Amino acid sequence: MSNTDQRKLTKEYEGLLRKYGSTFKASSYFSKRSFEIEKRAIEWWFKDAKNCLIADIGSGPGILTEDYTCKNDILAVDLSYDIVKAAAKKKHIPVVGDAYILPISDHVCDMTFVNGLLPNIHNLKKLIQEAVRITKPNGKIYISNTNLESIFRKMYLYLKFIIKKSGLFLKNKNMPMIKHNIKDIIFEMHSAGVKEIEIIYIYYPLKLYHISKTHSLFSRLISSGYGIAGRV
Repeated sequence: MSNTDQRKLTKEYEGLLRKYGSTFKASSYFSKRSFEIEKRAIEWWFKDAKNCLIADIGSGPGILTEDYTCKNDILAVDLSYDIVKAAAKKKHIPVVGDAYILPISDHVCDMTFVNGLLPNIHNLKKLIQEAVRITKPNGKIYISNTNLESIFRKMYLYLKFIIKKSGLFLKNKNMPMIKHNIKDIIFEMHSAGVKEIEIIYIYYPLKLYHISKTHSLFSRLISSGYGIAGRV
């Protein structure tokens, strides 16, 4: 993503924050149900988090990790001052920074959480290397992504394209999503030294998810999204 596109996207999210406040509508979720399913799905990863320093990269206003601020110090990292300021109201520690050059020291975070950022990331390798750099040895990393391999998502995107071409949608403010598949993400995580990798598959609109150590074709075609967890 170019600097121009990055600024446009940041401005768009700042506009959503002003319009909707610190709610799921100020983020990229399809619906409240989509947000609630993902929030429930990540509970297994955060279940042992206590007295930890956690980096939430691409935090937005901090709505997904706010439940864990009472027992942990959570760095809300985003490009926008206004957005991390909103996260600070939810007891996050605000950090204005770029995911490619994180303003965080080496090996200080017990857990590093990268949620929903990959559709805007060109350099997947650099992002993962930075996440690993700031994480302590044996610390935990979680990277989530929209599943663009999903047959249901492909149907949705195709229908959206047809409706847009028909003229019913005159404008589309969203930036094009950058495609990263699960195999590439796992490869880069392994290359950066991440081990004990597990995958959580999410099946929106059903309130279902499951955890696996493999990336089966069935799960890749059916799930709406996934998170990949591991240890440094």
